[in-house]
Amino acid sequence: MSEPYENDKTIEFTYSSQSVKHIAILGEIGTYCTKGTILDILQFGETTVLKSLGNMLSHLDASNKNMQNVTALDGFKSSKLEVIDSYTFLGIPLDKLPSDLETWDVTNVTSLKNFLSGRTDFNKNLSAWKTPHLNNITGTFNQLTTIPFNIDNWDFSNVLIGDSVFKGLNLSNVDLSKLKFTQMLTADYMYQNTIGISKFNLQAANNTSSITTAIGLFK
Repeated sequence: MSEPYENDKTIEFTYSSQSVKHIAILGEIGTYCTKGTILDILQFGETTVLKSLGNMLSHLDASNKNMQNVTALDGFKSSKLEVIDSYTFLGIPLDKLPSDLETWDVTNVTSLKNFLSGRTDFNKNLSAWKTPHLNNITGTFNQLTTIPFNIDNWDFSNVLIGDSVFKGLNLSNVDLSKLKFTQMLTADYMYQNTIGISKFNLQAANNTSSITTAIGLFK
């Protein structure tokens, strides 16, 4: 079944039995797209616009979260994404991650909140990602020991929220002088328990005129 897409419209599906159903969703899928459990995502249609991949994948059935049938993520239209958050690849094995993830177009992404939180096994090289509209990097690398790729060329110039982004990390492989946090509003616990900090005095973030809160910045 399908209905014409309308902005900010919520469509609910209810069934009298719990047998497996196949649903086609047409048009644009917003930040919050479903409740309940999805067994598999078989295909993203050519006209599908998905703004938040994390919210979609977070509803995959926990017992079936191996993405064997979500082959649509290879060649996925990442350029429409706005949110890639902590639920995106949570619990998904490395060999099931999109094969072209390293070359995704993330130029419209505004939030990587907790994106790699807890993914100590992550081995994809995302150093080529372009992030001109990124504004929320809260805990992007949370619970990691080091950042597993070079972020020197990531664009942080529009980041507003950087809470806990480097918390607990060894930053010896990060050149802070190249990270331009020129519009930061909140930096709570940004460098808490961080080691290996160098060139901090050359970092553009030291222009703190925009920062409104920095609780526990170096705690």
